[in-house]
Amino acid sequence: MDIERLPIISELYGEKNSGSAEFCFYIAKSTNSLWIESCKRTCTKRAELMHIDLNSMHICKVLNIYLLVNKLQTKEIHNFIETHKIKLLIINKLDDLTTADHQEDTKSCLELVKHLKMMYITHSVKSIVITNVRPGYSNSSLAKRLLGGMFANSAFSAYCAIEDEETESSKYNLNTYIATQRFSKKDTPRSTVHNNSWDSCMPTAFYIEKTPIPGVHMMRMVRPKTPNGLQYVLKVNSDEISVDRI
Repeated sequence: MDIERLPIISELYGEKNSGSAEFCFYIAKSTNSLWIESCKRTCTKRAELMHIDLNSMHICKVLNIYLLVNKLQTKEIHNFIETHKIKLLIINKLDDLTTADHQEDTKSCLELVKHLKMMYITHSVKSIVITNVRPGYSNSSLAKRLLGGMFANSAFSAYCAIEDEETESSKYNLNTYIATQRFSKKDTPRSTVHNNSWDSCMPTAFYIEKTPIPGVHMMRMVRPKTPNGLQYVLKVNSDEISVDRI
């Protein structure tokens, strides 16, 4: 996946350290990007560790979602985007910008999405909104259950027989993990801003999760729902990120 194939605006959500920022680094690697985040968060430290070119990354700090919407309404962000030829806008952890007033936050989120869509129309800027998994969800026990050899499907067994040279030293084989994902039926956790209004105005969402293999993440489209659903493997090394469709 690259920025050309990225939806106009999409939500990317997962647990802590699920790889959402790394995916955005990959998409933004060859274009000017604007990262909007709370004053307590920074994406530059992780970018430096991965040798990401910070010259193409611009950071905008805001206190909360109300001030962010205000910056959009007053065209402050639009003017910055036009001046610096920004092509990708990333809201880094929307949850950090929300408050205790969930009703007002929802209104602000819907207003935010409206402005992001308009920004694509006026400036051809695509947007990614990073959020979290709704509290209380854990996939650790599920992963152990999936990888415990509880499947008898012949097609699954064939997948398990495939050797993956890149992960042969790991406890689990990447192909085995992908097979368990495809042959098992399990619920996809909801994001922290999941509601009917959000789904209506934000029709595209990707769920990203860690796998038992270090540096390997799985990402799949969960909205809109399609028969086979788009799935990707995200591999993160110290100086390289790759995304492959499966």
